[in-house]
Amino acid sequence: MHTDPQEPDGRLAIYKRNPHLHIKAANDPIPKSHIAITIGSMKNMIVSNQTIFHAMEQGVKLIREEILERC
Repeated sequence: MHTDPQEPDGRLAIYKRNPHLHIKAANDPIPKSHIAITIGSMKNMIVSNQTIFHAMEQGVKLIREEILERC
């Protein structure tokens, strides 16, 4: 999971600017997909490094609780 906050405007910007996943163990085209964890809160998220990292922390928590702990 990572974020590309400086991604230029375009079709994928809404996904890439927010914390998103790349699932490399999946079949194509999924490894190249940008699966956004926090969509729609970009203005609030990029206020500071702290808010970006908090959003990413929440994304990791979601992955842990909804995927990893269910395996």
